[in-house]
Amino acid sequence: MNLPTLDSLAKQGLTFTDFHTAPLCSATRLALPTGHNPHGANMGAISEMATAFPGKSAVLPNSVAPLAKILKHNGYSTAMFGESHEYLAAETALPGRSINGPREWGSRSSTAT
Repeated sequence: MNLPTLDSLAKQGLTFTDFHTAPLCSATRLALPTGHNPHGANMGAISEMATAFPGKSAVLPNSVAPLAKILKHNGYSTAMFGESHEYLAAETALPGRSINGPREWGSRSSTAT
């Protein structure tokens, strides 16, 4: 796969070397693009089992930004394709008023759950 921009960033020293997987799909899918521990990103369970307990609300805190959102705010166009399971159902419903859903992560998003 040809990724010249990411390859260039890696050659300049930007690498992700401390990634920890989680035993749940939602948690891992949120940890990878944010670089945060799943509980720190409020995804301590799958999104359908979200609760009001700390680390398990499935609502991305303002202090945690996915890489696509950071790139978007720095002038890049981003897209997300494929299976997505890291949002509350209300965040992906049409015509939902999403706060932290897939449409807010980047400039263009396409998700399937």
